[in-house]
Amino acid sequence: MKRKKDPLKIALNFLSYSDRFSKELVQRLKRNGFAKEEIDETIEKLKKYGYVDDSKTAREFIRSKIEKGWGPERIKFELVRRGISEEEAENLVKEIFGEIDEEGLIMEVAKKFLRVKKGEKVLEKLKGFLFRKGFSYDKIINVIEKIEREES
Repeated sequence: MKRKKDPLKIALNFLSYSDRFSKELVQRLKRNGFAKEEIDETIEKLKKYGYVDDSKTAREFIRSKIEKGWGPERIKFELVRRGISEEEAENLVKEIFGEIDEEGLIMEVAKKFLRVKKGEKVLEKLKGFLFRKGFSYDKIINVIEKIEREES
């Protein structure tokens, strides 16, 4: 008789590639056909032993996305999608974005965009690009005004 796979082994294998949110682990274990009780028990063990820490993973996620030029709104959206509560996502993003110069980050992303894009409506395209990256409209406008002043 074939023995059923161990959910803990599957979860640990999945975690061996990178840190994961508990929601991602739950989805992986569900896909492997495990019952809710087995999944809950496995997640609790992993949390107990320190293999799963959503708060720590969220902080690392935020920092890596900031390096990729993502804004706070997009990061919050992705955190919620990955199983972090809206309130916790909001608090973590505020905490980490409080440590950096957001307008400086927007300027960096904008200058990178402008090195590649040229043309008539480039600033309009830049606005849309930055908004999709998750930055607030007010800060985008401030940065674009600075860019316009630098160009003139």
